[in-house]
Amino acid sequence: MSASGATRVAGTENFKVKYGPDYPTVSIIHGVPGRVMSLEQLQQMGLLAEAEPVKLHSLRVSPPASDITPRQKRSG
Repeated sequence: MSASGATRVAGTENFKVKYGPDYPTVSIIHGVPGRVMSLEQLQQMGLLAEAEPVKLHSLRVSPPASDITPRQKRSG
């Protein structure tokens, strides 16, 4: 088993070029209703992708507007 990062919803078509033009419909072949998996269990089974690094972006603050509208002059 492996994790590709993609989830296919049952009843939808798998639109990959290699499957066209007769795209297969996704179906559930095995299920266990009520089964709950922990994060640790999924990790042990190798079903989780590696965490991606968080990209931090700096915020840009615009300088104050040099032009004040007549309405702003009256309210100030």
